[in-house]
Formats: sequence, structure tokens, C-alpha cells
Amino acid sequence: MRVEIGDAVLYCGDCREIIPTLERVDAVVTDPPYEHMKGNLEITTGGGVGTRRNATKVLGNELGSAEGMELIRRVASKGAIAFCSYHWVDKCKALLGGTPKCLIAWYKRNSMLSVMNAPHYMTEFAWAVQYEPGINWKPLRTHYDIPMLQAGCMAAERIVIDGKSAHPTQKPLALMEQMILPGMDSVCDPYMGTGTTGLACVRRGKRFIGIERNPAYFEIAKRRIEEANGVGSLFDPTAAPTLFPSPG
Repeated sequence: MRVEIGDAVLYCGDCREIIPTLERVDAVVTDPPYEHMKGNLEITTGGGVGTRRNATKVLGNELGSAEGMELIRRVASKGAIAFCSYHWVDKCKALLGGTPKCLIAWYKRNSMLSVMNAPHYMTEFAWAVQYEPGINWKPLRTHYDIPMLQAGCMAAERIVIDGKSAHPTQKPLALMEQMILPGMDSVCDPYMGTGTTGLACVRRGKRFIGIERNPAYFEIAKRRIEEANGVGSLFDPTAAPTLFPSPG
């Protein structure tokens, strides 16, 4: 499926199949599945303002692999920014190739308490790499102190369906906007998820190509980017509730 919304083009499908069909963009900005993580650990308690209603499981291999990362240089002409965890920081850099500009640290002061006798993980990383000149890297910082999106009864920006987060790793829009740099006039996210990178591009006036293989996530991203482009009326009483909160 291919959908055009303003300056955004969204594909529902496997990025390994779609990337070879695309024209080149200035940059890839993405949050791919993290390999080498231990998944399916059940969490029954912890951290919130109320009692956890249902047990949940931490992330892991069920999200799939990031094999499409090997194709990033095929679509990105100037550079790329890709998030990773400490489990995968070395392989992520190797898959991106290019010349490393910096390793970004996202400090998550409100991160969930640890389970299974593990440290309290409060940092996530992102590699910024250059392929060719043309991106102004100066606005990029190596440390961002931006809270994670709250879920449950505290959810504001995070998309929640039936009391549960619609996507396990939705990033704050305020964070992703920092990743869209001067010189990135066109951006691709091959692991689009719920479309936050696309929203950041809309707000920055950049062209965007998003790819997502999960139909449910694709529909959420499509709707958010439609709203960001002013498609449909947010005041139509027959319309479904907005998924794109006002900034502030």
C-alpha cells in the first residue's frame, strides 16, 4: 500500500522490499528494532501511580530483526541517524557505515525500574553518521534530557488504545524534532512505527518517506500525519478522537 499525504509518502510493507524501489533522499532518521535484547520478561509490578492492571512483557526478538539497516546507504545520500541500545551499539554503527559524527545519548529520567536483577537503564543511544557533505550537524547535541512518554492514566502524547500503549517504543516528538537537521530536506524512516519521525518532518517542512510493515501501526501513522497536514477537520463531531495532541 502506498499513500501520499502532502509532502509525505507512506508505504505499508517490508522495508527490505521497498527501499530498492525508492529514489534517494538526503537522510534516514529511524528507530529500528534492537537486536540482542532479551525479550518476553513478564512485568507484573512497578513504577506507576496506580496498580498495574495487566502483566506486560519487555521488548525482544518478537519485534523482528533490523536487516533493512544494510540498505540505508542505498537510499540515504548524505547521512543517517539511527537509535540503538547498548546491546547493539557496535553492530548498529557497522550496519550504518559512513563516517561517524557522534553517538547521541538520550537520558530518560523517568525510565521504568529494572527487573531480573538488572541495572536501572536510563539511557538510549543514537548514531549519527555522514555519507556525503550537505547536512549541518552543528545543531545536533550529544545529550538530550527529554522524558519518556508516559502511558496508562498519565498518557498525553503517547497513543493509548483500551488503556494500553499502542506501540512499545513510541518516541517523544520533541526528541525526534532535534534529529531533523538543516540539509535534511528529504528524510526516510524505514521503521516508521506510529509516525513520529514523519510528524517531525511535517513540522520542520521536510519531505518524508515512511515505511511500516505492521498494518495497525501504519494506520496510526497515516492518521497522525494526515492530522498534522490538516487533512480533515479536528472539530468534526463525527470524526474519531485526535491522535495528535497540541504542542505545549
